[in-house]
Parts: sequence; structure tokens; C-alpha cells
Amino acid sequence: MYEVDNTDLLILKILTSDGRCSFKDLGAKVGVSDSTIQYRMNRLVKAGIIERFTVQLNLQKLGYPIEVTMGMSVEPHYIESVASKLTEFPEIYSVWIVTGAHNISCRAAFKSQEALNATMTKLNKLEGIQQYHLSIASKKMKNIVEVFGLSSLLESGIV
Repeated sequence: MYEVDNTDLLILKILTSDGRCSFKDLGAKVGVSDSTIQYRMNRLVKAGIIERFTVQLNLQKLGYPIEVTMGMSVEPHYIESVASKLTEFPEIYSVWIVTGAHNISCRAAFKSQEALNATMTKLNKLEGIQQYHLSIASKKMKNIVEVFGLSSLLESGIV
């Protein structure tokens, strides 16, 4: 298993806020050479810590003003098949099998109330769903994965 050190954490922190940062700029911010950044980035990718490079979209500006979180209670022997079917819904962008009050959680975005209703109609036809609960997002407070432990490291002066 790859041991992540403070330099790796700082690289990850910078990349989560600026994924387009060049190796040269990353090196300057972290205090190492760009070749060291490239080496460390390759190790982070190879270890699976960085799974992919992507962009964060503003769904509202793309015309999807309604974002919802759905918690679903599904009969145990249908969990995998329902979760798999949910991944085929284009409006659903995140599907998780979870523990707790529900056994499937997903996130979706819709252009209109009518589109949301149409998806609910399709959900009602899936075999195995006992019930679902919708929460409509009213205000986004944070939408980025925080690098674990980095804030406390920065406060302590280690990084």
C-alpha cells in the first residue's frame, strides 16, 4: 500500500481546487521540482489514489436547476439489480449501495419538475423498490472532496 505523506497531501489539496495546475506551478507551490511532481503524480495514479482527472460542472448553468438526493429502500435480493438499472438513467449521476435507513443512495439532476416526475414514474416501475425519499437541494454549501487530514496539517504547520 502506498503511504501518502504531507507533500502528497498538499499536491492533492491543490489539485482539488485547481485541476489544471501544471507540474511546474504545482512544484512552485509545493516547493519541489516539476519532475518530482510528475513522479509523485504517477505514483498517486498507479496506487489508485487519483482515480481520474475530470472537471466539476455547474449543473444549474447547464440548464439543470433541480438537484436531488434519493434514498431508496430496496428488497435485499434486488439491491444489485436495481442499483445497476439506476446507472442507466441519464439524469442519475451517482449511485451508491449504502447502509443505514436506505440501502441505495443516488444523486440526480433535472431540467424541470416534469422531468423529475417522469423519472419518478420510471422508478415506480422498477421491481424491488419498496420506497424512496427525495431531498431537493436548496443551497449548495460544498461540492468538493476534502483531502483527509490536510486542514489539521496546515493548521499545525507541518505542511
